[in-house]
Amino acid sequence: MNRLFLLILIQITIGNCFSQSKPETIVQVFFEEFQSQDTKQAIENLYKKNQGYIDANNLKENAAKLDQYIQALGGFKGYELAEKLEYTSSFTALRYLVKYERQPIRFTFMFYRPSNTWVVYGFMFDDRFDSELLNK
Repeated sequence: MNRLFLLILIQITIGNCFSQSKPETIVQVFFEEFQSQDTKQAIENLYKKNQGYIDANNLKENAAKLDQYIQALGGFKGYELAEKLEYTSSFTALRYLVKYERQPIRFTFMFYRPSNTWVVYGFMFDDRFDSELLNK
């Protein structure tokens, strides 16, 4: 009974974090779940607040691709904010360097705030950012 209560409390807390948080806080919760749960669940939770805008099949496919990709990279070693891009006060992107034993990859989170609440607009990952560094 106590375990059920704790799970409900955690779910409510996470839901409130997503509905009232800044993009940085949403990403922090994502990485906590990413480390403790499976990749698919962490990505699904990331998109929970904007279900109507996301193709469920595409979401599952991307989560499976990411999961397969990171298994080849070795152990997770952390993450660092690499860049914050603000197009307007209602549309922003955060890029993170995600560190693994063999090589880093980049996660890009895009956020949109149609009124008072930030929602995840997009999530991408890639490993093709070394040329950007050399061209700066």
